[in-house]
Amino acid sequence: MAGRIFIVAAMLSMIAGTVAAQDQLKPAPTIATPQPYGRYQIVISPFTERSTYLLDTETGAVWQLQGSSFLIGEPLIWNIMPRVDNDEDMARMVSKFGKKSNAKPALPPSISPTPR
Repeated sequence: MAGRIFIVAAMLSMIAGTVAAQDQLKPAPTIATPQPYGRYQIVISPFTERSTYLLDTETGAVWQLQGSSFLIGEPLIWNIMPRVDNDEDMARMVSKFGKKSNAKPALPPSISPTPR
């Protein structure tokens, strides 16, 4: 009889332990942490007004603050900067601006594995 009570008690404790463990294994809800900065950032050079930029942190677009001397009052405007991310973008830039006859394109440094 004592053996049966011990077996029943052991089974109940295993079931209770399993139920308690299931409650503990629930994943915490994910909460998006707010960014410590806004979408747009202004980056200012301490040396010159020409080096003032507006950055869209979501798209990567960059504008440069420029004076428009051809307008009355010479207002400052944000001028979008062209961006080259791939060969197609470079081809569009060459098509738009043309290529200097003696210029060579800047190539990224080649990274080769170290010989063994």
